Amino acid sequence: MHRMPGALERELADLAALTDHASTGAHDAYARLRGPLWATLHTLGFDGGEVLVLGDGAPTLLGMPGGQERSVDFVAARLVPLGGSASAAVTPGASSDVGCFDVVVASLPWADVQLRDPARWAQRVVRQAQMTIGAATLARPGGLIAVLATHDLMDAPDPGERRAIMQHAAFLGAVRLPAGVLRPAAGTDNVVDLMVFTAAGPPHATGTRAFETTVQISLPGGDVVLNRYFDDHPEQVLGSVEVEASVWGRPSLTVVGDGATFDREVSLALGSLAAGAVRDGLTAAAPGDPGVAGSAGGWVIEGARRYLPSQLQGGQIHGAWRTSHGWPTTRPPEPDVDL
Repeated sequence: MHRMPGALERELADLAALTDHASTGAHDAYARLRGPLWATLHTLGFDGGEVLVLGDGAPTLLGMPGGQERSVDFVAARLVPLGGSASAAVTPGASSDVGCFDVVVASLPWADVQLRDPARWAQRVVRQAQMTIGAATLARPGGLIAVLATHDLMDAPDPGERRAIMQHAAFLGAVRLPAGVLRPAAGTDNVVDLMVFTAAGPPHATGTRAFETTVQISLPGGDVVLNRYFDDHPEQVLGSVEVEASVWGRPSLTVVGDGATFDREVSLALGSLAAGAVRDGLTAAAPGDPGVAGSAGGWVIEGARRYLPSQLQGGQIHGAWRTSHGWPTTRPPEPDVDL
């Protein structure tokens, strides 16, 4: 009779996967996501301003030249459109760190790690929800938030964490990436979602997509739980949803995609997300706005600095972002970054 792995085996498997995650960079994957992501944010109304990029791959997602990546990072910058000036000066209240950023991009810790210990799995869902709320509090009212998180945040049967997020942000849509798109090794091939929100408060979005509820779907190999958004919008899943047999317990959900077509598919899916949000009045951008009609054309990084916002330095919600790297507690001067 087959023996189910015990607590020690689960602990060792998690430690091995976390070690592989920490020692393997995902620079190329983040570079492939960067263009479609910023084009989407542009369509949703961003045309320059204050941005904050948090977490794994932050310099690459921002497009910093020669940026040294860290597993946990915090990079703030002011972006100015090529050939023009930012749509607004420094956001009022920026020195307080609270609600001052036009865009917050958060690549959440261990999003692509296959966790086998149930307690650690549940803790990750809770902490990633808390971090998403933290990102939302750093964006100005109506500002944009993009989050890379484990699919379990959207698929967990208990909607409590998603309801908590909805108290701080409106959900515009998501794209479900293929398994292994960031790091292909076994143990780091957990399915990752790219979710897009607007921060609550005036100017407030007029609505939100379905985000809280899940459905159970039957597939060859077993039943899995899927967020209703993806059940309603299967085109936002970049591959086929399948059941992955596991020696660790119940079968789990995976997404099998085609790496050769990933760039085109992620651009189309994010473009559809943004166009639909604008069409349905979920953002401050309106159809026909100059910033919506065409390509962004790119931005110049006018100023960039690494720092840990005071909102993320402690407390039950925001303390999860802390590291031992000794981040400064206030904003340092803003040196120009020449491209």
